[in-house]
Amino acid sequence: MHELSANKLGEIYSYLANDLKHKKTTIQKLITDLISVGKFATLRGSELGTHFLLYKVPTETKAQKAKESLKPVVLTENEIDAIYNLELTKPYLINTRKWMLLAIYTAQRGSDALRTIKNENFKLIDDKLHIELTQSKVGHHMNIPALKRVKEIYESGEMPHAISLSNFNKYIKEVCKEAGIVDEITHEKSIYSIVKDKKVKRKKIVTLPKYEFIASHTFRRTFCTVYYQKGMKVREIMKISGHKTERVFLKYIGETDVDYSAWADEL
Repeated sequence: MHELSANKLGEIYSYLANDLKHKKTTIQKLITDLISVGKFATLRGSELGTHFLLYKVPTETKAQKAKESLKPVVLTENEIDAIYNLELTKPYLINTRKWMLLAIYTAQRGSDALRTIKNENFKLIDDKLHIELTQSKVGHHMNIPALKRVKEIYESGEMPHAISLSNFNKYIKEVCKEAGIVDEITHEKSIYSIVKDKKVKRKKIVTLPKYEFIASHTFRRTFCTVYYQKGMKVREIMKISGHKTERVFLKYIGETDVDYSAWADEL
């Protein structure tokens, strides 16, 4: 690395933003990492000089601030009930709904639900039905109590059959649309665009019917949000969701403000 300078960093930023159409947050991280590498190289005797330190990473844009103000997309309790009570006739949508309910009521990522929720994973522990699984992202082994709608699917003897994650995400939207989850909302979504004659996905803030934003990753956050709003203790929800700290959990569901209403008599 012999050409790092403030001007060079500016050129890199411009290329990533204007030619490759990367998100500003992605570019900021890459530039910050380059500056860190430059500092380390300088300390180790590289003749880079310090001119690159004059470069100021562009500050947060209005679009970035708007993105940060967006609450995570989750299903409401009424929407879950609408999905549960929906009259479906197409077998692939009936199968998809079962996976949706299993993912919601076990608070698992869609990929983990599809991979680990099988007949053999159900176990009786102290005469209570549980599901044994290992979360793929963190390798966390868990015993999750089987809630009512999970038990209902298991005890029916008709567990859902295997489905690919890509088809799951596709069919989820069909189920949600049929359930009437169609009000328009504004949120971030990956949209295909053409960059240098190539079709690439970039995240943009768009306004679309809500079902367009529902995907396999929605269900874990839905469980956490719904049961948090119902007043369940955070630590009890975390035992099912697998979150390690309350701070991470609250950030995950978009709760940044602490409600002190229960302390009214003490304030």
